[in-house]
Amino acid sequence: MDIVFASAALEALSTDEKRARRELGEQGFRKLRTRLAELAAAANVAALVAGRPYPLSGALDGHLSLRLDGGRRLVLRPALRPPPLAPAGGIAWDAVRQVEITHIEDDHD
Repeated sequence: MDIVFASAALEALSTDEKRARRELGEQGFRKLRTRLAELAAAANVAALVAGRPYPLSGALDGHLSLRLDGGRRLVLRPALRPPPLAPAGGIAWDAVRQVEITHIEDDHD
C-alpha cells in the first residue's frame, strides 16, 4: 500500500529515526516503524490486523486508527478523495490502496 503524509513534519517524524526516538521514545519509535511497515506491506486497509484497526467517528469520521504505544494511535484516512464507498455505505476499506497519515495522538486526550 502507498503511504502519504498530511504534513512535512509528520513525514519527517516518520522517516527520521533520531527525531522519532527523541519525540516518541524507544518503544514509540519501534511501534511507529512496525505500523508503517505493516501498512506498506498490506494490499489494502482491510488486510490490516496488527495495531487493532478501528474506524473513528465524530470529527474523525472517515479515519481509521492503529495502536502505537502508551495510549498513542496513528490516525489515517484514504488518500483518494472522495474515498471508495461500500455498497452498504461507509468507506470500502478493501478498496483503499493508498492512505494519508494525518496525525499521531494520545487517544486519552
